Amino acid sequence: MNSFSYKTGYRAAPLKKLTALLLAAALMFCAGCAFGEKGDSPDHSVYTETSGRESGETQTVTETPTVTAESTDFFETEATGVTEESLTAVTQTEAQTVTASSAPAGVTSSSAQQSSTAEAGTTKAQKSAPETEKPGTTAPRETRKAPESSTAPAPFSAAPSAPRASEAYTPPEIPAGVFDKRFYYSRLTAAQKKLYEEAYSAASQGLPTYDCVYESANTKTDIEKSSMAFHYDFPEFCSLSGGYKYSYSTADSSCTVTLRTKSFCSDTSGGSYRTALTNKANQVVREAEQFGTAFDRIKYVHDYLCYNVIYDYDAMGKGDDTSNTSAQMAYTAYGALINGRAVCAGYSLAFEMMMRMLGYECGYVPGTAKGSHAWNVIKVGADYYYIDVTWDDDWEDDKKYIDYSYFCITSAEMNRSHTPDRDFSYPTASSNDLNFYYHYEYVVKTYDSETCSAVIEEQKNNEYIYIKFTDRNSYNQAKSGKNGLFDDVRRVTGKNSVSYYSDDEFYVLAFKS
Repeated sequence: MNSFSYKTGYRAAPLKKLTALLLAAALMFCAGCAFGEKGDSPDHSVYTETSGRESGETQTVTETPTVTAESTDFFETEATGVTEESLTAVTQTEAQTVTASSAPAGVTSSSAQQSSTAEAGTTKAQKSAPETEKPGTTAPRETRKAPESSTAPAPFSAAPSAPRASEAYTPPEIPAGVFDKRFYYSRLTAAQKKLYEEAYSAASQGLPTYDCVYESANTKTDIEKSSMAFHYDFPEFCSLSGGYKYSYSTADSSCTVTLRTKSFCSDTSGGSYRTALTNKANQVVREAEQFGTAFDRIKYVHDYLCYNVIYDYDAMGKGDDTSNTSAQMAYTAYGALINGRAVCAGYSLAFEMMMRMLGYECGYVPGTAKGSHAWNVIKVGADYYYIDVTWDDDWEDDKKYIDYSYFCITSAEMNRSHTPDRDFSYPTASSNDLNFYYHYEYVVKTYDSETCSAVIEEQKNNEYIYIKFTDRNSYNQAKSGKNGLFDDVRRVTGKNSVSYYSDDEFYVLAFKS
């Protein structure tokens, strides 16, 4: 299915407030504070960090609104002063800034945001619409245009709990095996895993905050990494936005992290939303378990999402709009499985959740694909594969059509159009064992009538007849009609005319039988 790109950003503050803003900036400069900007990344906030760590310095803690775009880049903040893009953030936190001198001595505070909601990117590699046999006349697919920037929500206002002294820290009680098959958990350091476990413990109990130990200057990075990993690994906590803020004290090594929820559910555990999502996912998984092989089980879940989820164009760029509940849900597994409407984040989170229920390690991969996007990586046996359910969900004349070009493909194939974010490293996938075309032996190295006719014969009773070529030359010759492939299709199917779809990126021709 084609996916679409868009850009979002912070809205500039009205010029009439410029004087007040400059005054606020001057006050902060005098107090030894500096503003940092996270950049034009989705679902992130501009946040304030103090410039010093000595006892008695004035401190400012701000949490500014996030904006949504479906990518998940996490940038280190630099103290660059008040820029044009951060003026809105300054305006919204003006009152807090003026009273910053009331912060307790020896306490350093900071806040940060993150998002798991990678939005569907731009178009898939141009794939032709259905057409009759006219060599070289494939039509380009529709391109989804970028909408205007969405309105940023109000600042997160939940007050953090009081810091806890380091000697009072006790590890949370975690059920055995709960982190098995969690893709990102296994890729964290020991310190990051501890924070991840605290986040899980708090969220599962419906608590908005959790306490931890400030162990070193790396704690801020560890909080970012662990929060990101926890949010990607637990799509069942559909009420969490992935955002957080934290405060810490070097005096007693205490640190408090506050989780941010979506506006449709203030309970971090997800409550009835989580229950409904889990029940639905279990239903689909039970149906998939009726099949005996990994290929068939994975394909069943893949096809279920393609047939039962509609890509939610209206939600694009609005995943953090607190006034738009349906748009927020489209960025969650709940939106895909319960509402049947989602953007690529919803597709990918739902797929990840059900793969893990089936016993497979599966990860949600945020990145870009000609625009911000998300897809999945799955491990079966000793091999990894990449899957993009969103781009396999296609349409033909107002009817669902599944394109398997992104079903269990290699890194080399995925990297032609998809680039993962760099916050984590991702495994290399080189096996074709579970690839749709290789599994069914629909792959042809070079055209010859006998081989192609056998492939067509095997599929003639199916709705579509797929043939994948291993090189561009053979594919182009077949597509242009310069060899006898179209004659083979007509002869085997008994049809006088041939309608087909083409995928120039994966060298696939799909004939309507």
